[in-house]
Amino acid sequence: MTITPMDTIMDKDTKYWNTHKRVYDEMLLELDNDVVRKVFENPNGAESQLLNKKVEEKTRKLLLQPRN
Repeated sequence: MTITPMDTIMDKDTKYWNTHKRVYDEMLLELDNDVVRKVFENPNGAESQLLNKKVEEKTRKLLLQPRN
């Protein structure tokens, strides 16, 4: 069985939320203006949920990757 970053329990501390904000802002800039509008107009809509899922996954990966 492979354990993925989403399977790991993570403390949502200041470091987590700072990374989350940076990832969210970066991903938001990559989106089409129409999608950004939908995200802001309906925070519970499909576009927002998908964005949040991707942000969560990337944030976890960044925080769980080994440091060299």
